[in-house]
Amino acid sequence: MNKELRTFFHTALGVWGGPARASDVFARQHGFDDAAAFTAWRQELMAQMEAGTALSLAAL
Repeated sequence: MNKELRTFFHTALGVWGGPARASDVFARQHGFDDAAAFTAWRQELMAQMEAGTALSLAAL
């Protein structure tokens, strides 16, 4: 994943953890059981990105 794409996803994931919190409906429409499951995935992915872990698009 290149730097620009990493920055884009980090920003988008930050928004979903802030004022645009995901609802259960949103989470289910995107393949998660509920908003809590989406939030857990989002937090883990952000931690991996902040640590500089190599990611593929499949991880997203």
